[in-house]
Order: sequence, then structure tokens, then C-alpha cells
Amino acid sequence: MDSMHKTAASFLIIIMLASAGMVNAQSRISEGRLTVSITCPDTISAQGTRVKPMPPKEEVVYFKNGKTRTETKSGTGTRVILADTATGDVYSCIESRGRKIALKISRESLNHAKERISPGIPEIVISGETKLIAGVKCRRATIIYKEKVPPYDVWFTTEVEAPNSTESRVEGLDGYIMESKTPVKGVTVMSTCTRLEKIAVPDSLFRVPFGYKVTDMEELLKKK
Repeated sequence: MDSMHKTAASFLIIIMLASAGMVNAQSRISEGRLTVSITCPDTISAQGTRVKPMPPKEEVVYFKNGKTRTETKSGTGTRVILADTATGDVYSCIESRGRKIALKISRESLNHAKERISPGIPEIVISGETKLIAGVKCRRATIIYKEKVPPYDVWFTTEVEAPNSTESRVEGLDGYIMESKTPVKGVTVMSTCTRLEKIAVPDSLFRVPFGYKVTDMEELLKKK
């Protein structure tokens, strides 16, 4: 093969690799809505007592540009949690005693709380096992802490560009957790993404809802 043909072949390979990279980047979902089912089966707690299964709970998570809005319905209404990875701030929007409150939790407060309760940095063992969850390919990982928390499995994907919640985040795991079976205070909580929708999400969804007063924990405790 002469030099001209070699150059042409090399150029063709570069174009093919670049095109493959573009396709892979375009296939990642950076904006949309997730529906998550959360259940707690009938189990035996660490204290040896039987824990009754809780009614299935459903969460709806909107995500876009590193921001999330999580809506959880309950008997008292809908709780909204807004999180922004750029600022590190979290707003928990709740209705209490006829008042609408948006409790602001700063990055510093979250880090302080995490330091107090964190079981440390885990060992992450990623298997070759894969499966589809809500239409996206996921891989299984076993999370192993040295103490406090028994090992548990998660299924994660790199096809969804959304930050994990503070509760589900695993330090060192690169990907969004689509399914988990997590031990919490001696019982097992199962969380599974049942639907993923590629929709346009308006920026207004990531703002504190109208009618809610923004406050922090210090100010809230003063009023009690």
C-alpha cells in the first residue's frame, strides 16, 4: 500500500472513530424524567423483630444539567426535593401545619452530616453481568464497606446523565443507580427505576415552588 493509500485509510479510520464517539455521546440521556418504585419487603431486623412491609412508594425524578427535582407523594401531600450539583444546595419543600416551607440545606451542612454518618469509602466490585432496566443497559456492582453497612448490590448505567441522590450516592461509583437493594437500619429497602422518559424539562421545575418560604434549620428551630 503506497503512502497516499495509507493516509486515506488512516483518515477514514479517524472519521469512523469520531463518528462512533459522537453516536455514543448522543445516546446518553441528559434530560428527562424517571419513575422510581420503592418497597420494603417483610424482613427481620437486626434486633430480631419482624418488620412489616411498607406500602409501595413512588418517586418521580426530573433531571437536567446537573439538577434534580424529586417528587414523593404521601398521605399528607407531595414532598419536593430540589438539588443542584453546581451549588451543592438542597431544598426540601414540605407543608407543615398549614405552612409551606422550603428548607435549605447547604453543601457545608450536607458534608458535615455525611462525615458523621458515613461508613467510609467502599470497595466497589463491578461484575460482567448486565441487564436492561427501563430500557437502558445496566451493570451490577457490589458495594462493600469495612464496617457499619453489610455488602449490597446496585445496578448502574452510564447512559443517564443525572446525579444520584444524597441517600443513594456511592463514592467512587461512576454512573446513575437504576436499581438497588440497600440495608437501612436493619431492613432492606428496594429501589427500582420503572420508567425513563426522554422529555424536555423546563428550568422552572428546579426553582422553589410558588408560595413556599425559604428557611434554614437554624431559623426553623428558633420558631419552635
